[in-house]
Amino acid sequence: MKTIEQIIEKTIELAKQASENDEVPVGAIIFDDEGSIIAKSENRTRREHSVAYHAELDCISQAGKIKGSENLSEYHIATSLEPCAMCAQAIAWAKLRTVVIACDDPKSGGIIHNAKIFDHSHHKPEVIYLEQFKEQSAQLLQDFFKSKR
Repeated sequence: MKTIEQIIEKTIELAKQASENDEVPVGAIIFDDEGSIIAKSENRTRREHSVAYHAELDCISQAGKIKGSENLSEYHIATSLEPCAMCAQAIAWAKLRTVVIACDDPKSGGIIHNAKIFDHSHHKPEVIYLEQFKEQSAQLLQDFFKSKR
């Protein structure tokens, strides 16, 4: 059984793997009430040549296949970075119960910032922002984008 903090730490490990693979460092995990991991992914958009491989979307797809349903209402998702509007909408459509976020994203986030998808959605997951992980996740992003300049 993993705690939410351990799961967020694992999303940051996945984000590190993404960065090592020349991907924007984002990791996501879908888990159940006991903390068991159902699905996990890192960003793979560059490797797969498709935005459909954002970590959150990939996790949702994996979990749906495992469950045999698009309704994931008994699960939670943890992300190393605030999901974009596209991923936030997918989270709402999948009816995930909770979104746990390590780092907010003022530029591209779609939950806390900008589109605030859950404010306009039929399904409004609980949002938990574990700000104590922000610096660690933000540093990965800063290092990644600095290396691209």
